Amino acid sequence: MTYYNNILERAREKEYKQGISYPQKDGKLYNTLKVFYVLAFAFANVMNLLYILGMLIALSDSAIATKNIGNVIGVAVCVVLMIAALVASKYNANVIVASVFGSVNLGSATALLLVFMNLMKDGTAVGGINVNYYWRHLAPLAIMALCAVGMALVVITAYFKTKKAYSKVLEQVYEAYNALPENDKPEWEDYAQNYEF
Repeated sequence: MTYYNNILERAREKEYKQGISYPQKDGKLYNTLKVFYVLAFAFANVMNLLYILGMLIALSDSAIATKNIGNVIGVAVCVVLMIAALVASKYNANVIVASVFGSVNLGSATALLLVFMNLMKDGTAVGGINVNYYWRHLAPLAIMALCAVGMALVVITAYFKTKKAYSKVLEQVYEAYNALPENDKPEWEDYAQNYEF
């Protein structure tokens, strides 16, 4: 949706006067989530890349190769998807991009958690899974996924709330436009862009 700046400013003014506030992409909540997301992303992907490199070295053994090639490919695909989502987050003001960003990160993190949970089974450890799994994979991937979803929700919520407030002000401008005499009506675009409150 294309916004007219004067109408958008008026919508924000009305929200402020009515005490309506919600998290925005340039707000503290979003920026805090982004910092934690980037830190968790960096740590998780260092662990993922170390796994991939280690397995590429070990794949020279044909027995290991046939058993683990699927896991290596799966981890590599998830890493590529998460990097693409990180790049796309630069354009995260768009509601569709924000939705894809949150979904890709959540899906990739979930897939990686399942892969590493399966790889790190240990009958003698906590919950049947090696203790290293919890700090190497579970914690960073869970933090990353939760922060990504939180960032996406901030953008999506702000989009719909802004759109609602904008639509209310736009209706008022349209009513004023319709009240003008037919022979004296300017073009709608010009009228809306230059309307003064």
